[in-house]
Amino acid sequence: MTTAQTLDDLRGRVLAGETLLFLQTFEEQRWEEELAGLAGELNRGLIQWSVTAGPQPPPDSDAPAPGDPLAFLAQIAAYPSHHLFLLKDFHPYFQDPRVVRKLRDLLEGLGRQHKSLLFLGPVVEVPLELRKDAGVITLPMPGIEEMRAELARVLQSLAEADGTAGTSIDITPQQEEHLIKAVLGLTVREAHRALRRALLGRDEIDEEVYARLVAQKRHMVEGSDLLEFFDLEDGVADIGGLDGIKDWLAQRSESCTTQAR
Repeated sequence: MTTAQTLDDLRGRVLAGETLLFLQTFEEQRWEEELAGLAGELNRGLIQWSVTAGPQPPPDSDAPAPGDPLAFLAQIAAYPSHHLFLLKDFHPYFQDPRVVRKLRDLLEGLGRQHKSLLFLGPVVEVPLELRKDAGVITLPMPGIEEMRAELARVLQSLAEADGTAGTSIDITPQQEEHLIKAVLGLTVREAHRALRRALLGRDEIDEEVYARLVAQKRHMVEGSDLLEFFDLEDGVADIGGLDGIKDWLAQRSESCTTQAR
C-alpha cells in the first residue's frame, strides 16, 4: 500500500473503534508527522510516549516518571475521550505480565472513550493475550511523491549551502525521475543522505551521479533485514536477436515513467 492508502486504512480502523494497533516501521519521524496529521483530521487529541520523555503532553502535574510504562498506562483513563496514544518502542515492556494485564483491563474503557493505542517501532511483538484485539500494520516505505519532495529538499539545502537563491544543478524531468527511482526502497533519511552525497559539489547530472547512488544504496540495503540488493548484470543489449522487439521495448519504456501516469 502507499502512504495515502495506509492512512485511509488507519482512519477507518480508528473510526471503527479498534483500540490496539501495532505499526511496524523504521521511519519514526515521518510517521509521527503523518499520524499527527491524521489525528488532526479526525479531531482526536494525540499523546506521544517514550521511555525517555514520558507522556507528551502529560495529563497533569502528577504525571508518572518517564521510564515507567505501567504508570503511564494507568494514567490513560485520565485523558479526555477521543484521543490517540502513540507509544514508541514499547515492545520490551510486553515481557512484564503486569503490562499485558493492564492493557487487557483497559480494553473496554478504551472503546467506550474512543481511544486508540498505536504502538510504533521497528519490532512488532503482540502478546498472545492481546492477539484477538490487536491489528498489525507494516507501514510502507516512501513512494515516488515522497521521494520527489525529498529530492527537492536536498537540492534546496545544497543551494543554501552554496549561498545561492536556487540550485545550481540543472535537472531535466527525466533525470529527476531516474534520481527518484534510484532511491526507492530506502527510508526518507537514507534517501536524503544518499542524494546529498551523490549531488554534493556537482553542477550537472551524469553517469557518475547514478553510480554513486547505486553504490550508496547497496551499502544501505546490505545492512537491512528487510531488503536485498541484486545487481543487474544484463541489459537489453545483451539479449540475442529479436532486434524488432528491442526497438519496441525501447519505445514503450517511456509509457512506464511517472510522467505517463
